[in-house]
Amino acid sequence: MTEQRSSEAADSQGVPSPRSTSAAVWRWLRHAELESRGLTTAFWLAVAAFTAAFWVTPFPPCIDYPQHLALGAILGRLLDSQAPEHALYEVSLLSYNGLFQVLVAGLSLVVRPEVAGKLLLSLVPLLTAVAGLALARVGRRPLWTAFFILPFSYGHILGWGFVNYCLATPLALLVFTWWLRWQAGERGLLGRVIVGSLVVAYAHALVTVCLCISVALGFFGSSPPREIGLRRWLIRLAKAPLPVLPAVLYTALVFVHHRAQPNFFWAPAQDGSDIPAWEKLRDFSTFAVGNLFDRSDELLFRGLCVVLLLLWLAPRFVSTASEARPRPELVWLAVGWAALYVLVPRWVVSTAYIFERIPIWLVAFAAAAVPLPGARLSSVARNAAAGLGLLAGVNTLAHFARIPGAKDADAIIDDIPEGARVVAVMHASDGAPAIWRRIWVHLVAYHLVRRPGEIAFSFTRYASLPVRYRQGRHPPWYAGGIEWYPSLYDPTAEYMGYFTTVLVKTPDAAPDADPRELTFGPYASGVRLLSRRGRYFLYDAEGIWGTER
Repeated sequence: MTEQRSSEAADSQGVPSPRSTSAAVWRWLRHAELESRGLTTAFWLAVAAFTAAFWVTPFPPCIDYPQHLALGAILGRLLDSQAPEHALYEVSLLSYNGLFQVLVAGLSLVVRPEVAGKLLLSLVPLLTAVAGLALARVGRRPLWTAFFILPFSYGHILGWGFVNYCLATPLALLVFTWWLRWQAGERGLLGRVIVGSLVVAYAHALVTVCLCISVALGFFGSSPPREIGLRRWLIRLAKAPLPVLPAVLYTALVFVHHRAQPNFFWAPAQDGSDIPAWEKLRDFSTFAVGNLFDRSDELLFRGLCVVLLLLWLAPRFVSTASEARPRPELVWLAVGWAALYVLVPRWVVSTAYIFERIPIWLVAFAAAAVPLPGARLSSVARNAAAGLGLLAGVNTLAHFARIPGAKDADAIIDDIPEGARVVAVMHASDGAPAIWRRIWVHLVAYHLVRRPGEIAFSFTRYASLPVRYRQGRHPPWYAGGIEWYPSLYDPTAEYMGYFTTVLVKTPDAAPDADPRELTFGPYASGVRLLSRRGRYFLYDAEGIWGTER
């Protein structure tokens, strides 16, 4: 009775009781608050701007994203046992690069695949923000330090379209904070760490490796044997990796399984290739967030890095209070990831762009381990971080809103007939003057997103992804690279007799000229124009195969 009266009293005062259904929402809202109303508003406005950016353009400017979205759409259609896609494709849910595709397939039951993809892209800024706040709390740092990782909401790696990696990384950072708290005695978090790390493992194998590296650095950076005793330290050493062990075992199992598949991509000759360390340091902002044509994203990020470095390197401004000292394990993590950024090559285990994926780990832990500033520097630093973080979000939104040719690209994809077998020849593929990345190389994958069909190059050829061509049913493999290098297109090659619908974008040097002669050369008379939308031309090239070659 007393407990009930207390509950009613709390409700009457406008504070949700622990038993009320709104208690969890109330706790979340409290966790979303920063040190002041102004900082809270700026932080979540920045998150909202990064999120809105993915919705103001038909095609988010992430290079490989259309291919991953296409796999998700195909997987969604394969949920129907009568779908015609069953004749071409098979499902292989045993994956460590499949979370995005599986979630797109599930969401496609209620929304269009393109909406599903954008909903999941919208999770990247939200998860990045939540991870930043969680790291600040576990590191006992000011919550405004979470501003430092917000630019990774559209970082360099998301510009590549590595969507599973970008979804999994902030989730892994969040899982790591749970592991730290579990290590500190919150035993109720064990299940959360196990499940979270398994989700990370399903999303991306490399993120699982990064999580394990962080766990190792975090453990060895904590209390040494001389402080807690060798026996206790050894017991902790044995227990520390246990919560992530199921994720490691799952990843290893899938890797061994996929290596036995005939269509598993493997290029060990590239392993170890890299660029000089001084170039990595010089171009850090590019490898962290560089996507926008005018490099304004890099400029804003550099400003945040200057603020962060000032907090690390200006001890005379730092508070001398004992609580101002950062947690030693987080310092180890910041220094360790900085070293890994310099030392890890670009290619490792037949996987490209490895060191470019490290900056978010470096910055996240550097922010969580930054010394607490004194009052004088704190005011300047937090206002600068908030302003630059908010500008980064708004700037990204503004650039996405002015990507040229997006409406024409949207229309030409709709003009492709259902069931068509399409090859794309993009004589221009960047998003200038908004985005410098070659964002249109995989545009044709939206044909698979919107309707049944086939495209000359698709990620269905890779065994590590959850959808692939059935053995013996795949079309002729064509020489890779045409999507990047249009000069490689040969309209008379055998595989082009299969892909006779050709999507062409005109070159920048002649944006309004018919690209028929440029693309098909002496066989131009054998093609028929199906549609034109601005700089995009859709041709039927089947006539080439009826002419003398």
